[in-house]
Amino acid sequence: SSATPATVGTSVTATAGERASFYDELNRLHWMFYYTGTAIAYSYSADATNWTAAGILPYNTSSFTVAQKVFGGQSYVFISLEASSYDILLLRGLLGPSSISFGAPITVFDGTTTSDSYNKPSMAFDSTGRLWFAVVHTRSTDLGVFERYQVTARRTAVSADASNISFD
Repeated sequence: SSATPATVGTSVTATAGERASFYDELNRLHWMFYYTGTAIAYSYSADATNWTAAGILPYNTSSFTVAQKVFGGQSYVFISLEASSYDILLLRGLLGPSSISFGAPITVFDGTTTSDSYNKPSMAFDSTGRLWFAVVHTRSTDLGVFERYQVTARRTAVSADASNISFD
């Protein structure tokens, strides 16, 4: 048997880092998140061939990462993304049979300006259900002459399904 390609969107960007997919075993759906050139869109499919547009997240960034996990009989999606040119946000959504209910965005890394910014987010779960985040932190002088890049990491202080996520 061979896989047949399916069209998910007609204005999707070309790089693999600008889209992400997973299979939600609880709701028996494939989900795809992709950058359209102006926002992050998402679609679902029961068979990975026929896709239905499900929504758009109003973030004009191609730099995002997606993770999915079931906690206590509920399926969640987590999206870490660049926002406002210098912050990293976390979006947590409850997956349903054909929709996602997102809560308010949570600031994971709070930059102050483009000379103190966080970029290129990645995230992963540990064995306790906590989310770990890694980003590139860019700092420069007021004159913009010296730039320093460093990897910065942090994790949630509680399991990612907690009602109030905080960070260590």
